[in-house]
Order: sequence, then structure tokens, then C-alpha cells
Amino acid sequence: MFSKEFIRTLASAQSGTSVEHLATVLRVLWAEVERLERSVTIRDNEITLKTRDASIVLKSDGSVVISGKEITVESSGRINVKASGDLVLKGARVLEN
Repeated sequence: MFSKEFIRTLASAQSGTSVEHLATVLRVLWAEVERLERSVTIRDNEITLKTRDASIVLKSDGSVVISGKEITVESSGRINVKASGDLVLKGARVLEN
């Protein structure tokens, strides 16, 4: 999704010549590319999607790391958790329904 600044700049750039308009569009698009490069990192071994306080890392070994201040998992159906090794839950309190 494009930033609000991107949309505003494109809308205001309509008044100039077509060359000026294209130059403005290119500058704004480049700024969007740079913003996305800060949010998405692709390396040989992993892909990282990052925002200010949260991230998801997908690693080539199959592991997934989800980090954030608060993580919620919701489903309108079943949620299955399966591990071939230990399943570890840690918290100040672990509550069950």
C-alpha cells in the first residue's frame, strides 16, 4: 500500500508539465522503494518483514520467528499446534479456558 504522502504528491503533481510530472512521480516512487527496502529484507537464508515494533522472519531451514509487543492468533475454525519435539509455553501466567 502506498503512503499517504505518495498519494498526496501524485495528486498535486498534476498541474505541471508532463516532464515535471514524470520527474515528480519518479522521485516519489523512489522514496516508496526506499521505504519498502527498510521494511522487507531478503537474504540468502531468510526473508524479514519488519515494522517499527514487530517482525516476521522466515528462514531457509524452515524456522519462523514472529516478534512483537503482543501477538494474537485468531481463527473462525480450529487451530492446530503440532510439534515433533517439545512444545514449550512460557509466560508470567499460562491460562487455560
